[in-house]
Amino acid sequence: MFGRGKKVKTNDAKICMGVPYEPREIVVEAMKKCELNHVLICASSFGKHVFWADGIAMCHVIVKSSLGDRLSRRIRYSEVCWADMPQFSPLVEVSTAQQSFPVCNASNIPSVRKLALWLKEQELR
Repeated sequence: MFGRGKKVKTNDAKICMGVPYEPREIVVEAMKKCELNHVLICASSFGKHVFWADGIAMCHVIVKSSLGDRLSRRIRYSEVCWADMPQFSPLVEVSTAQQSFPVCNASNIPSVRKLALWLKEQELR
């Protein structure tokens, strides 16, 4: 039992596991489909991560959630740049930049998977 002021060890697997968070609603204020090279270079230059799920590589900016967003399980993205990437690869080489960029496999994170599926639906519209 945890009380006020108690410290929780972050390396304790039982405590860190928790319940996976799955949003009920995703709000995207701006999105843009780009070439994969552009997503990788842009994310790197702004210190962001590139996430991969369900054939989509994406870089996004999450808006700090309000209490109402948290209670309604809503995630707000101010911006999402994405590209098709059928197969996951932890490093993607960009010939024009002459370097490789890391990609995080986020296919097991429910909120990222939901965003990837939503982006695919938007493309079909």
